[in-house]
Amino acid sequence: MVQYFMNQTPLSHKTRRLVVLAAMLSVTLLMAIPGLAFGESLEGIVKAMTEEEVKTSAKQLGAVKAFVIEDPLGSSSTAIRKLQEKATSERERAVWVWVLGLGGKPGHVKHITAQVTPGASAILRANIDNALGEIGGEEAGKFLFREFLGARGPEYKNHLLILMARVGYEGAISRSTGLLELDMNKSRFKPAFFYGVMGRASVPFLIKKLDHRNEKVRENAAKVLGQWLLAKEAAKPLMARYAKEEDPVVRRHILDSLERTMEDLSALEQFMKKVEKEEPGHIARRFARESLAYIPRIRRAIEKKRDVRKPDQKAFDKAYGELYESKGRAGDYSKLGISSDFNDEPALERLRSQILKRGVPESIFSAQKINRIILINRFMKAEGLE
Repeated sequence: MVQYFMNQTPLSHKTRRLVVLAAMLSVTLLMAIPGLAFGESLEGIVKAMTEEEVKTSAKQLGAVKAFVIEDPLGSSSTAIRKLQEKATSERERAVWVWVLGLGGKPGHVKHITAQVTPGASAILRANIDNALGEIGGEEAGKFLFREFLGARGPEYKNHLLILMARVGYEGAISRSTGLLELDMNKSRFKPAFFYGVMGRASVPFLIKKLDHRNEKVRENAAKVLGQWLLAKEAAKPLMARYAKEEDPVVRRHILDSLERTMEDLSALEQFMKKVEKEEPGHIARRFARESLAYIPRIRRAIEKKRDVRKPDQKAFDKAYGELYESKGRAGDYSKLGISSDFNDEPALERLRSQILKRGVPESIFSAQKINRIILINRFMKAEGLE
């Protein structure tokens, strides 16, 4: 835990093409590409992008984004008009839907969902889903949930779950057990991108899954509760599950999560001593010994943090704003930590969720930086160092 605490760790051809094309456009929703002077109208660039024999370039995608940034109202109006025109091709519709997604206005949802027809192409349907995931809101969430209920195949269902997390549609949580069956290290559908974004709303569901018949589900539920959500209310259920868990791997992950959910280091120390003394399995016993060796180092680390920590609401708000607006790409995590205190935990949880909405590996490391700040603040308060 000290290492975590101080340093920080078959598709069909059609479906594969859908995912690649959709990813290309959805990723550009997050990229900061400067505007380029093509000397063309937005309509002209979109037309050029959708020519059958022409490969879409990064410059063209960047130019479209520049138009949206410079004239969001005009770009959206153009996109809505083109989507309403019968002469607009299927390929063009896919791009205009993406443009509305870039605009990110809830009022665009009805214009985007109107493009759903029985004969809609895979790339158009994918861009509709991704655009709604960027815009968010209850209406977008309900549409994505209906898509989920009618979807075939786990890949598409998992993709929709991630999008529903981004829009904050909590009705999807009860349908998310499939994500817990995946290998966290191999699957691109990381549970962190769903439960980490949903945040505290997913804790009751995950606690129930600690008693699931599938050991992978139990393991991942324990890992998410501890590693990602630092769910304090899960400490007692985790201890209860540990007492009856038979799988040695799951038992080890429960112990790991207890390190992150038990606020009182003294209570954690006593629990690990009990495990070391009574645990028959060598994996859990070794983990307990390592944890006991780390706890004094944690105490020394937070004592050092006390010397440099200067809670300051104004400084915190400034650092927080930069990180939130950029979804963790820009900003100073060190300043955020130094200026924060225990009372900032709800805001830090919202920031963690915002960062994980990016859905890329880098966001995982950034979110763990937020978790380390939360843990430091908790331990400092518990040790009377506030």
